[in-house]
Amino acid sequence: MLKEKFLDGILINKSKLILTLRKDLAEKAFQKEINSVKTYKDIQDRANLIIEKYVFSSNNNILHFAVNKKTELTYLLLNCNIPGRNYRLALRNQDRTIKNLKQEKPLTKDLKYSLYNIENSNQADALLSVWLEWVKLI
Repeated sequence: MLKEKFLDGILINKSKLILTLRKDLAEKAFQKEINSVKTYKDIQDRANLIIEKYVFSSNNNILHFAVNKKTELTYLLLNCNIPGRNYRLALRNQDRTIKNLKQEKPLTKDLKYSLYNIENSNQADALLSVWLEWVKLI
């Protein structure tokens, strides 16, 4: 039996390491623009601090966000990369999802994020911590 936990519209499926963001929160994140360089830097700095707590040296831009049809960065997270061999957390089906959002089509499904190339629990914990911190910003 799969163990699932709901937290503010987030579904964490522990047996498959899939993170699910409700579609209404995803649409809200896509509509909310990162409106300044300072805000963008602050978000990246928060993520870097989390990654560094897990003993990973971090680069400046580990979070990558969707761009809306006005070519403005939004709060919708596409992926998070930590240094190493492409250890990452990424939105599944991002191209189709972003295309639909840019066309202002309502999402029909919640968004799924998966972990890739994870070799140990420290890497998974670091990415999960960053993802949970990002959700607080929406």
